[in-house]
Amino acid sequence: MESSYLSVGYNRELNAVIASWSGYISADEAKSGFERIWETFRYYEANYVIADLRDYEGGFGAITQWLDEEYMPKMIKIGYQACANVMPEDFFMSVSLSDFQNKQSGIVPLRVFADLNAAQTWISQLQTSKNEPTPDALRAVA
Repeated sequence: MESSYLSVGYNRELNAVIASWSGYISADEAKSGFERIWETFRYYEANYVIADLRDYEGGFGAITQWLDEEYMPKMIKIGYQACANVMPEDFFMSVSLSDFQNKQSGIVPLRVFADLNAAQTWISQLQTSKNEPTPDALRAVA
């Protein structure tokens, strides 16, 4: 799923939704984008999100309350376990992400990484540490 500001895909190996944001994003666009991530997450029965925020401009400020009170609880309800974020270059987004990370730290693991490979490695390590079989391993047993 793509738009001018967000590309959403799924990585089967990691059982993760990959969301790549770019450009200046209004509050309405951000909210709409998070809803697309939720739909993809639910469709694939994913457990993880990798958010590539390197090209995201702006911040979450206008939707922070919505994220905290509505979006995150419904993500957790359908199996959300962790999020790996690739560090944004935009200063305001970095501050917004740091604030969001502080609020969510006691709820689900949320980490920030310098590059996409490091984010993917962390998600892979989370799966291994929890001894969670990957979707491919589950198919091999069936």
